[in-house]
Amino acid sequence: MSTPGYHWDCEHRSLISGQHGLTEQRSLMALAPQHVMRRTGSVAQSDISGAPSPDDLEWLGPVWVLGKFYNGSNPQSRQALKKDIRSRLLMTYRKNFSQIGGTDYTTDRGWGCMLRCGQMLLAQTLMSLWIGRDWVWDDNRGSEQDRIYQRILEQFLDYRNSIYSVHQIAQMGVSEGKTVGEWFGPNTVAQVIRKLSVFDEFTPYCVHVAMDNTVVIDDIYALCKGENLPISLYS
Repeated sequence: MSTPGYHWDCEHRSLISGQHGLTEQRSLMALAPQHVMRRTGSVAQSDISGAPSPDDLEWLGPVWVLGKFYNGSNPQSRQALKKDIRSRLLMTYRKNFSQIGGTDYTTDRGWGCMLRCGQMLLAQTLMSLWIGRDWVWDDNRGSEQDRIYQRILEQFLDYRNSIYSVHQIAQMGVSEGKTVGEWFGPNTVAQVIRKLSVFDEFTPYCVHVAMDNTVVIDDIYALCKGENLPISLYS
């Protein structure tokens, strides 16, 4: 049996913490909008998990990634798109990390989806503020922006001492009425990120949660009077 394939697996980079310190880990990020690309021919069911080359894909239209346009019919633009996606941060379910607080949870599978979405939202925001939207990872560059990128990654490691780790988010959720292992809603994760940002010694920003899509100007002014600059999250 053969099945049409709509998967382009892009190499993605993250850092994990182990007994020997930080270790670079590469994983695969799947980009699969059917209106954007079509795999030429068909692929066996057992091969769907493979990583086809962008050259194997027939592109059907324009692609927008976080406000940036790519021409899907142009090979050079496709390569630039791959570099862009490869440079975005992917936080997803993990297992076998240290226990969260006094619980037995060593995985967030099945309940950590919104926590991971909040991590990715904040991580991309910090990347845009610190190193700019046009930055992409380069294995051979080693620039100051690359070092900042890795420093941002460290903030989100699945380790209890990382300020925006799943451990910290889950435990701070208790203050919002959520027990560890309970599913968060968008407002809960936004409020938790706001509270955690107060303890962030690396990032010179604070978080404002705009309720009901309403920005209260006085609240922004109050935040600006402090040492940190505001980031707004809409809930």
